This record gives sequence, structure tokens and C-alpha cells, in this order.
Amino acid sequence: MTAKRDWLCEIQLLQQQVSATLPELKGPPQLFLRIFADNIDNPAYRDRFLLFLKQLALCNWATRFTAGEIGEEPTRYAGGAVVDFSSDINAPLFFESVVEPRLRKNLSELKWLIDLPKRYPHVKEHIAFGILFRCYLDLLLSLEVMAGKLTYHNYGSLPNFEDPKYWKVQQESFHAVGLHLCGAEMFSHAFKGNTFGFFDEMIRLKHKSRG
Repeated sequence: MTAKRDWLCEIQLLQQQVSATLPELKGPPQLFLRIFADNIDNPAYRDRFLLFLKQLALCNWATRFTAGEIGEEPTRYAGGAVVDFSSDINAPLFFESVVEPRLRKNLSELKWLIDLPKRYPHVKEHIAFGILFRCYLDLLLSLEVMAGKLTYHNYGSLPNFEDPKYWKVQQESFHAVGLHLCGAEMFSHAFKGNTFGFFDEMIRLKHKSRG
């Protein structure tokens, strides 16, 4: 039997690792993203940036978990269409098993994500990135949940991982919600062509709330 992981301890160690291995964090915040954007093709820089993204993704979850704010079901917003990543009890595992492998495999999506703040020149780049990255996590989790429900509905029974039909149905579900696409194409598919509408609204609301 696999021992239950102590995510809070792992996240604390992750924060220490980030502090020790990312000297860029000690420099001007406006230069941090540019350094990695300019060097993202370098595997060493990319690994360190993904380490930072993992810490960024999980720090809010850890705070909420410690405060007892995470229940069995994640919270939703935008009319119930979007799952709040940081409220999902399985967020650390989702990041580790879905988000990180996706960004490692798909460099074009990582580049798209790191350049997304350029769309909002009125917001400091590092602040915009923090907002947008959390939006990205919420949307990706939401699409995965949608695909899971679609798979369950179309497969018609509990998953049988040894059944080729299950994997075929799952792949069809992923294609139906756009998870096979990259970055802007994925969200254009999800929002029926309005690729940036959700991001624009979240920047407007969340940046305003910081002011």
C-alpha cells in the first residue's frame, strides 16, 4: 500500500528549494519573467522555471488547506463553469500528474503562457502572470473535469483501465473539450472562439481588487 503523502511538508520543502535555486527571485520582479522567457529553450532554465510554477501553483492551496478551507468538493465560479484549482483537495496531485507533464511536453504552451502578460501592458508583468497562471490552472482543471464526466457518461460504467474501449472514449472526450490542443487554440475551442474573454475579465476583476 502506498503511504499517504504529506503535501504540506512537500510544499514547504519545495519553497525552500525554490529560494535556494532561483537567484532571479532576489532581483527586480519586473525582470524575473523576462529572464526565463529569454532562456526558456535552455533545459536548465526551464526546469527551474517549472519548479517556480509548482511552488506558485501550490502555495495558495497550502494556505487554504492549513486554514481548513478545503472541503470534499472544490468551489466553482463564473456561473459554476470554472473549478477553483486551489480549492480542490487533489490539486497537488493534479499539478504533478497533469499540469507539469503537459508543460514539459508542450514547450509552445509554456512559451504562450509566459508571454500572455504582454496582452495587459497596464498591469505589472509579474502581477499579471500570477493572475493569469492561476486562471490557467482553473481552466485546465475545469476542462479535465468536463472530459472526465463526458468519459463516464459515454463509457457507461466505472473505468476499466484494461479495456481499450475506455481509452478510446477518454481520448474522444479530451478532443471534445479541446484538451488535445495547445494554449490559445485550446481556450478558443473551449470558449467558442472567444479565446481571451475569461482572462480579460479575471485581469479586470483581480487586478482591480489589488488596487
